[in-house]
Amino acid sequence: MAVHDLAAAAGLFREGRRQEAYEACIALLGREPETGDAWQLSAIVRFQQGGDGAADAVARQSRACACDPARAEYAANLAAMMKARGDADAAMVWLRRTALLTLGDPMPWRRLTAARQQAGDRAGAVDALREAAARHPLRSDLHTDLGALALQQEDGATAVRAFRNALALAPGDAAALRNAGVAALRHGPAEAAVGWLSRLLAVEPDHEDGFCDLALALHHRQMASGGARWRLHDRRRFPPAPGGLRVYYRLSDRGNPKEKIAGPFACLANFLDVFRPAADELRVIADNCRDDTVERVEAMLAQAGCLHPGVVQRTALGHHGSFLHAKALALADLSDRQHDRDAIVYFLEDDYLHLPGARALLAEGLQIADYVTLYDHADKYADPAATGLHGVIAAGGEDTCVLRRPLSHWKFTASTTMTWACRLSTLREDSAVWDRFRIERRSIDYCLHYTLGAAGRFLACPLPGHATHGEANWASPGRDWPALARQMEQRLQR
Repeated sequence: MAVHDLAAAAGLFREGRRQEAYEACIALLGREPETGDAWQLSAIVRFQQGGDGAADAVARQSRACACDPARAEYAANLAAMMKARGDADAAMVWLRRTALLTLGDPMPWRRLTAARQQAGDRAGAVDALREAAARHPLRSDLHTDLGALALQQEDGATAVRAFRNALALAPGDAAALRNAGVAALRHGPAEAAVGWLSRLLAVEPDHEDGFCDLALALHHRQMASGGARWRLHDRRRFPPAPGGLRVYYRLSDRGNPKEKIAGPFACLANFLDVFRPAADELRVIADNCRDDTVERVEAMLAQAGCLHPGVVQRTALGHHGSFLHAKALALADLSDRQHDRDAIVYFLEDDYLHLPGARALLAEGLQIADYVTLYDHADKYADPAATGLHGVIAAGGEDTCVLRRPLSHWKFTASTTMTWACRLSTLREDSAVWDRFRIERRSIDYCLHYTLGAAGRFLACPLPGHATHGEANWASPGRDWPALARQMEQRLQR
């Protein structure tokens, strides 16, 4: 008879006749007070009524749980009611009981994790996922999620252990491989990070974030090797710097909107003054430039005596595409010219200023390094919290070696922007590495040089810098660049 009465009450509830359903439950409970479903249905009706009914609903749902303590549905509904009433602590107690009662389904554990996160209990959220993974040891997704959450909390040991467990169950899980690499990158050792991230790229060769993370891991491993890098440099024999020079000057009207100490035409005028390029030493890639910009550039080149057919190429390729175009031009332009077969190739962006003597310094730098930048990066002396260069900058600078040559002191540095010089032969050998990175994808210029550095390449810059990027906050230290910028801007106004 009780089953029939309960079914009738449930039917009334589905029809929207909630008060009648409630009264049917009350009648049934008067005869059979241990009917848990009746307590629960009456609790739901009272909860939906709101107001004072919510407290009565919680009491009734608690009676349902007492009738059948092993019923996960009862515990879940009581948790939901507690949460709705603002009693987060009690809700989480019942959410955990629900999870313990639901042996085959980890979803209640996920709900408990989410509730603890929402309440600001991050450690409790990690504990909930840790328990979930322990009770469902064959669920790789739980181990992965535990690792990711622990990584957010900087709990490196838990994160690494969780990702190892996940990958033991699903060796090809790209998300777990990437996160395992990041965990090892942050919490060490670097060798482990290299291993995980190399496995990631074996599974997903085009995983760009993984490729950049691997570059940083390679750099960390290299730094951990102590003086081995400098011993390697001591064994290197760099040939005399070639006499030929080819500059690939990239100009765009869609450049970085940040305020610069000098405009693009002032920077171009400065370059022409300092380098005085011959007609066959310069290519200008005018990418996404207006007609008036190109006309002014051509007039400046003509005045400097280096305008000839083909010196200015107009493209619409974007930052990365225009660099690849410039690289292809360099390889094609010089490979067939016997006297320039190993010329210096200088890729230059349109927001740089140079001091006199820059051309000679490029040649000197290439007698001790594979790549040269004339820009001494201010961020290499700044707090890593402001630059993101954690693990690279320590004690106010980067791990380096300083050499003295006739024209300047030279510092080996880990990375630079997309303005740098090398021999044509070096460019040819490293061409595939430069192709692999997309400049628009995160800040990857440092990743490029970390990868090259791990392969044995050296990048050097003069001390103090002999050129600067145009952003005032990151100007090459130790020089009065604003004075040079004002001088060039005033010349353009005459």
